[in-house]
Amino acid sequence: MKKLLILLTTLMFLLVSNPASADEKSEKSKKDSSNIGMRIKLDLSKQILAALSEGDFESLEESAKAMRALNQIEWFVSRKTPGYQTQLKTFQFSTDELVRNANEKNIDGATLGFTQMTISCVNCHKAIRRN
Repeated sequence: MKKLLILLTTLMFLLVSNPASADEKSEKSKKDSSNIGMRIKLDLSKQILAALSEGDFESLEESAKAMRALNQIEWFVSRKTPGYQTQLKTFQFSTDELVRNANEKNIDGATLGFTQMTISCVNCHKAIRRN
């Protein structure tokens, strides 16, 4: 968990350390920063699915908390379009449900939270492609 928190903190600094405006950043650097975050989210999603499949509530809670932390970081550095913000809020709610249900050892509730999170991911990417 400590390695993951270090990685998330590093990601946050990478995303916010460039004081240049969005107009001044190159498309490539914006895409690279986004890809780092998406790769981490994808890896965490795989860890959550594995934990659900194995009934490993400790790993499930740990991965869900890391996903929630990454989402909170993204909230501060992301675009502020209404559709994107809505999906970030939905994503936050679903990760909160994952953490809560993992803590309560409720596999059905955690599975539903993961499903909601996945739907939010797909909808968020649809919103980004529209903009």
